[in-house]
Amino acid sequence: GEVIIDAQIKLTYTPSAFKYKLSTDNKGQFKASNIEVGGPYVLRVEVPGYRVYERRQLFFDLGTNDDINIVLEEYKEDNVPTLIK
Repeated sequence: GEVIIDAQIKLTYTPSAFKYKLSTDNKGQFKASNIEVGGPYVLRVEVPGYRVYERRQLFFDLGTNDDINIVLEEYKEDNVPTLIK
C-alpha cells in the first residue's frame, strides 16, 4: 500500500519497438504524453527490491486518461538456493 517514488517505467510501442522512458512522481503516478495512439504497448516497471511488473497488449485512445493501478510484489530471496563450498 505504499507509494513508490521514482519507479523506472518503460513503455514500448510494439509495432516500431520505440521505447518511452518514464518514472513515477512523488505521488507514485506517471504520465505518458505524446505517445502514439492505439498500440499495442508493453508496460514494464522495475524497482529494486520488487519483482518486475510487465503488462502487454495495452491500447490508448486519443484524449483519454487511462488509470492503470499497478501493485508491485516485494522480491524475497527466501527460496533461493545457497551455494555451499
